[in-house]
Amino acid sequence: MAVLHILHTPPLPRITSLLDKQKTDERHRFATVSAVNARAWRRWLPQLEIIPNGINMEFWGNQPHAEVSAGTAAWTGRITPEKGTHLAIAAARANNLRLAMAGPIQDWEYFNELIAPSLAEDARYLGHLPQEELRQLIGSSEVFISSPLWEEPFGLTTLEAMACGTPVAALPAGAMAELIGTTGGALATARTATALGHAVARALAMDRQKVRERAAGFSRELMIEAYESLLAQIASPLALRGRES
Repeated sequence: MAVLHILHTPPLPRITSLLDKQKTDERHRFATVSAVNARAWRRWLPQLEIIPNGINMEFWGNQPHAEVSAGTAAWTGRITPEKGTHLAIAAARANNLRLAMAGPIQDWEYFNELIAPSLAEDARYLGHLPQEELRQLIGSSEVFISSPLWEEPFGLTTLEAMACGTPVAALPAGAMAELIGTTGGALATARTATALGHAVARALAMDRQKVRERAAGFSRELMIEAYESLLAQIASPLALRGRES
């Protein structure tokens, strides 16, 4: 039986150790979600396919009550060191923006040491919000800050912000450049709070309609079509062998 494995992480030792020990056969096919993540995996999987994640554009692009609030920024995601939340706070303050943050706290030591002491009227943590509230928060913000300090394999929160029409200021890590291109936001020149602050300033001036159009290239429908096509390719040789036997 053919199996399609979809890799949503960078190469992790517990997985690559298995690939080092044994060769995969033709029954196993692999795909991942970005070109940058594929490059990291190709030492073990040279035939790796690339199918970007997709989101529900109708949901994220439909905000009947969201009016952009001047002087506001948003950050959403898991609160953990590799997500760089502390840099987002500094970058927002460098631009005199009020930052609202939402997401689950996955590293309480990081939160208590670097995030909680920085909270104030201009930097608020709103908790882990449902999607409807996240959409309202992101869509009403002038800019979305994406601050990964690891090789982010994709970045769904970045794409959700773009679908809302909110330009993204991002650190140059992982798939950020692939997602925002030249019209979805501004990429920092270094992984520092200062560089991210400069990217925020550039993102604030971007056309929100063009930002939304950039996100449309990562729709759920395009993702499904790509997976259906790949699965058909995988199944076809097996079907032919079955007819011949």
